[in-house]
Amino acid sequence: MAALRSIKQAAKLSKHDGAWRYSKAFLLLYLKKYGEALKTYFDIENYKYKGEEITLGQVIKFNKDRLEIKNNDIVSNFILGFVYLKKLKNYPTSLEYFEKIITNYTEDKESYLILRKVDEFLKEIKREMKIS
Repeated sequence: MAALRSIKQAAKLSKHDGAWRYSKAFLLLYLKKYGEALKTYFDIENYKYKGEEITLGQVIKFNKDRLEIKNNDIVSNFILGFVYLKKLKNYPTSLEYFEKIITNYTEDKESYLILRKVDEFLKEIKREMKIS
């Protein structure tokens, strides 16, 4: 896919800027390549860069706009849940997005990996918030 090739080129030219990872992770989720997407989200979780707060604002706006069109979109709900959990430490907001996924999706062969990860995140959030 041309978009992934473009992101690969951006990664080579990025130096210390990690914004390209957000684009890559979105595309992989959108293409339902959940295993690869989760690896990229692990990289995002463990990488910080100057100006990342600007990227986070753009990621949040983009995905909230997508949810206005399709409220139950697994991709945007996952991304927002992830960003609020791992980057902003906003547990209540993260919880809302991940719970939407659990409420609206049934586990099948295709979505198994993403739903298992959401379940792990929910346990982490509830532990941090001291709720059951």
